[in-house]
Amino acid sequence: LDDNGRRETAIYFGLGTRFSKPAIDATTLYFRLDFYHFAAGLSYDFNVSQLRFVSHNLGGPEFALQYLIRCPKSKATTYYGRGKKMFCPKF
Repeated sequence: LDDNGRRETAIYFGLGTRFSKPAIDATTLYFRLDFYHFAAGLSYDFNVSQLRFVSHNLGGPEFALQYLIRCPKSKATTYYGRGKKMFCPKF
């Protein structure tokens, strides 16, 4: 979302599925916003298995707040053979 190329802000959204034997258990809609060193996420879980009768087709919301630790890109954290460097990744 940044015009300056630093990518300090990002938006993620999607659809997920949870599998449980013998079939699909739930479907999840999710949304996440990254803003500098913080991330906030919201998801909603819909039961699609026989558990939907127990939950009365209500599902469940989840909220997550994260602080993202950023490692300096100019400094290698681990060295491997043949001069290769592995930098601290951002997930």
